[in-house]
Amino acid sequence: MKSQNNGLQNDGFHPLDQELINEYNSIRLSPNKEYICYAPFTSLLFNVHGEAYACCENPSYKYAVYPKESIHDIWFGKRVEILREHIKRNDLNLGCAACKNNLEIKNFGGVKARFYDYTRNTGKYPVRMEFQLSNFCNLECIMCDGWSSSLLLKKKCRLPQFTNPYDDDFVNQLEEFIPHLEQAFFVGGEPFMIELYYKIWEKIVESNPSCMISVQTNGTILNQKVKALLEKGNFEINLSIDSVRKEKYEKIRKNAVFERTMQNIDYFVEYCKRKNTIFQFTTCPMQNNWKEIPELIGFANHKDVRMLFHTVLYPRRFTLFGFSQFRLKRINQYLGKELHKLPGEIYNERFNKESIQMLMYQISHFYNDKTRKKEWSTYEKELNRYNTREHLLKLKKKEIKDTEKRRRKELVKRFTEEKMQLKQSKKIGIKKVKYELYHAEDKNYLIRYFRREAGKYCFKRYFYQPVKMVTLLNTVNTKLDELFTLHTKPELAEDMVLTVFSNLSLFSIIKSLEKDSLDQLFEGYLAMKKKGNDKK
Repeated sequence: MKSQNNGLQNDGFHPLDQELINEYNSIRLSPNKEYICYAPFTSLLFNVHGEAYACCENPSYKYAVYPKESIHDIWFGKRVEILREHIKRNDLNLGCAACKNNLEIKNFGGVKARFYDYTRNTGKYPVRMEFQLSNFCNLECIMCDGWSSSLLLKKKCRLPQFTNPYDDDFVNQLEEFIPHLEQAFFVGGEPFMIELYYKIWEKIVESNPSCMISVQTNGTILNQKVKALLEKGNFEINLSIDSVRKEKYEKIRKNAVFERTMQNIDYFVEYCKRKNTIFQFTTCPMQNNWKEIPELIGFANHKDVRMLFHTVLYPRRFTLFGFSQFRLKRINQYLGKELHKLPGEIYNERFNKESIQMLMYQISHFYNDKTRKKEWSTYEKELNRYNTREHLLKLKKKEIKDTEKRRRKELVKRFTEEKMQLKQSKKIGIKKVKYELYHAEDKNYLIRYFRREAGKYCFKRYFYQPVKMVTLLNTVNTKLDELFTLHTKPELAEDMVLTVFSNLSLFSIIKSLEKDSLDQLFEGYLAMKKKGNDKK
């Protein structure tokens, strides 16, 4: 890679050290090394709140929000171009803290940017899309949070489910992008429980059957619907498992049944081998299962599949980095001793040994560098801020406030339109108001409107006679119910409401009701109708 550091500080960019970049490039297997990361050029992610990002490791630089902006406008928007310019100059300060930290401690295996090295940079449409459209899940994993589990959001955070912004229009907008996709990645929640995903999968299978569909699943859902879908498309399965001991597994993955998961694993492994796709385990090394890491690797080797380790940074009572430096050294010694016992004859066995080595490298840098540990603690604190109940509650309140604001705006608009139509009909002498105003679903709205106006009238007229005012208001409300119900002549109700409200002002109606002359109104209406028929 050519050096691009000269003069960039003056342009507002803060590139990484070129020697560090060269060292990272030396371990990258892909020939694509022009940019340190290809995610902004080839990938687009949508999360549960409708927010669009470059990848899951960059939660702080938001492109835009759906449905305020369409998928097309998001991808071809200005903020995407800004992030690309920073990446071109090796500047990872626009939200790329996770990869930047891993690069600086030289934990190159933990740099998630390398996952995008194999995506082709077509320059126009993304070739990889990631979907985190719902947190609907059947488990309550101990290291998880309300962002990823609907059950934890309800039970642990004591919050209602977030409103899902995605609809059928979102699926239809994807039709422009699906033909260009090489890979679509789905996480949850539990993807096989999210109905919207099935609609997207059907679109992909129909219009781009060669697209690789990757699913991050907990392995607990496998029914005929899932099996039928798997046979239609090309699916990669990433299955989360943190223990191969029944008691420990069910303690970590709360609500899961160990035996059923093992059966499902066998089916998924057989499917991926038959389809020639990738199956791999994803494990979260934590304080309560780190001793089982060699056992988990042995299980993966027995199934002839890969094993990846997902770094747990929070909560502190579960993350390995909550241990003391002495304890972390002991863990590395234990893993190093067990590493030599593992076989490495075939590709997946060598891959799994390298996964352990990367984990050990990350741990060693953590306890050897006090400054780095402080930086990681700051990063962990920032991540924890996004998973506290207070932050989730703040988001929920904002969502409720926005919904209420939209609802009020719609009501005011509707009321204004109806009022203008009533005024216009009276002004030009039209004897009928538009039929749409008096449909069944609008009856309650009209009743509320006339009750409110009747209340204003009674309040102004009998301000100094509160007893009479209350009595009159009750009478008016009763008569309004009768006027809208017209239980004596239900077949004439619609025609009468149209005629009476078209020809009489609200003041006249309330005065008539005040004098208890509803019968006179009704009789006058019948006489008027009879007179009209006689003329005809």
